[in-house]
Amino acid sequence: FFFNDTATTEIYTRSIVGSVRCVQETGIVVNQSFIQFRVKVMASNIQEQPKTQSTIFMSGLHENVDEAEIMRHIGKIDATIKVNTVLIIRDFQSYKSKGFATMEMNSQEDGVKALKLVNYTELMGKELNLSWFRTGGVRDKVTGNIFVKGLHSDTKSKDLFTFFSQFGTVFSCRANYDTNGKCKGYGYVQFETKESAEKAIAEGNGKEIREKKIEIMAFISREQRLSLIHI
Repeated sequence: FFFNDTATTEIYTRSIVGSVRCVQETGIVVNQSFIQFRVKVMASNIQEQPKTQSTIFMSGLHENVDEAEIMRHIGKIDATIKVNTVLIIRDFQSYKSKGFATMEMNSQEDGVKALKLVNYTELMGKELNLSWFRTGGVRDKVTGNIFVKGLHSDTKSKDLFTFFSQFGTVFSCRANYDTNGKCKGYGYVQFETKESAEKAIAEGNGKEIREKKIEIMAFISREQRLSLIHI
């Protein structure tokens, strides 16, 4: 494996193979050496991240969006943001997008600008969620996660980001929407540290977002969470 962990290697290899097969269906011949080359490139980029973070993880993509549309979307927002490559994570069997992508930025400064300007914008009717890419399962850890309820129906993910940034560095956040794009009344926020999450719970409870008081608690299992949601 080229990556430090097996899971990351599998995700990238399957996504690249899926992308290559999609290209092959159009009549363009691509061999295994190309796949190996792309994996090596991505592996090299990720392994260098501790020195200079430049890879962005993007979620919330429409199933029909492609890499070119992502590049065009970013260019329309700010043409000075330089993106070297975009890679949509695809299903190994169907080759369809899983709703996620990684972007290798030209520099860390470009990544910071993308997080500030592109995050929470809409592409093909879907809200984009950007964060720095992490390997080794960091994204799955829940020590810095909180659950927020009592949100106004007009609440957006950006509202959560703006409010909770006062308590520490927000890794990602998401308001849950119904089919009409209205907030269902709850959402999630992930901080980089457990201490920031604890501070948000202690100091943010009872505060208002869009003139409605919110309740904040530590992240709990889906089964327990559903019993607390009253819409």
